[in-house]
Amino acid sequence: MTDDRTVTRALLLVALVALAAPTAGAAVAAQESPPSTPAAYYGQAVVDGEPAPAGVTVAAVVDGETVATIETGEDGSFGGAGAFAEKLTVPEPEGGNGTTVSFTIGSVQATETVAWESGDVRELTLSVDEIDEPEPTPTPTDPDPTPAPAPEDPDPTPDPDPTPESTATPPANESNEPEAQPDIVEEITINDTDPDTPGTTVAFNRTKRVRGVTFDNESVSGTVEVREYNETPEEVHRNVSETFSGGADGDDATGGSTAVVSVVDISPSDPGAASSSATIELTVDRSEVENPSNVFVAHEQDDGTWERLSTNVTESGDGTVTVRARTGSFSRFAVVEQQQSETPTATPESTVTATSEPTETPTEAVTETSTPTQTDAGDGSDGIGTLRIAGGLAVVLALAGLLLLRRRGDI
Repeated sequence: MTDDRTVTRALLLVALVALAAPTAGAAVAAQESPPSTPAAYYGQAVVDGEPAPAGVTVAAVVDGETVATIETGEDGSFGGAGAFAEKLTVPEPEGGNGTTVSFTIGSVQATETVAWESGDVRELTLSVDEIDEPEPTPTPTDPDPTPAPAPEDPDPTPDPDPTPESTATPPANESNEPEAQPDIVEEITINDTDPDTPGTTVAFNRTKRVRGVTFDNESVSGTVEVREYNETPEEVHRNVSETFSGGADGDDATGGSTAVVSVVDISPSDPGAASSSATIELTVDRSEVENPSNVFVAHEQDDGTWERLSTNVTESGDGTVTVRARTGSFSRFAVVEQQQSETPTATPESTVTATSEPTETPTEAVTETSTPTQTDAGDGSDGIGTLRIAGGLAVVLALAGLLLLRRRGDI
């Protein structure tokens, strides 16, 4: 009887363990499931059968709320098919997969809709019959067409007022200029837009210079803010020139110079992302650089100095130059071109100087070879040698004659 109870208890224990294992596994799987990848859309906006004008806003709408926007290009297109091309990126809605996403062109509802799916990258053609063109707002720029008339009876002898002089007295001082403000600011939630590439890739929609950032860490989160400057801040130009050219004017002793092509500030919000090594991909117009092979990316350090990063440069067929650089931290980055314009000029001069010296050597050689000619003409050594030879021949002939006479018996 005791053996039967023992067997029964063992069977019950095995059954309980078998029932608990799937439940625990499901809980662990639920905790470890990664966040959904956003959907991304690109394509063509059409108004009354024609491409939409450039600069028209295309928006993605979920449950009546605008969740993403993008502007049309010259041909009415929005976004592009490339991995780092700008797209209309829609994060996961509350309803998850299958949630309806609608679109507007210039605030007018488009005919087409799509069902949101995680990681969906799709080309769309969105169409409306007409759009509301925004009215210009000339107030900030146009002068008042009816300015107030000048006073009719000004004081002919006004007292000198020192106030305007004191206002204009301080000279322009670069160190006193206010800090330059960025022209484009975009903040993007970190979601891997290129799952097939190792790391976590973030692509941007509105920036012109930053195509993307790929973090080596695949578990980063938070957001990334990009701040772009259309014109190089004066302190950046000065510090970069002093670092890479040896002078604030951009020139060094050998005639080399640096040109700051563009400046961006990249700032991840999450400490894990901020401390992760990454590859940044920047782009500039080909017309902005003289020689792409002289272009590199510089990174601003905490003490205000700039460090040259390992950079790969690619000249694209669409008239742009793409630069990829490795960085271990984030702050301001500059695309810099190192120019060596005057160095080759000194080389031909030194070559001419060196070749001019040997030209006198042949003249001296000719002068020396003429000396033996004159010596041969005035020396009598050849006549003495001839006499010696003639005397020797005479002695030989005399001996030969004596021998001949002796044989004949004459002597």
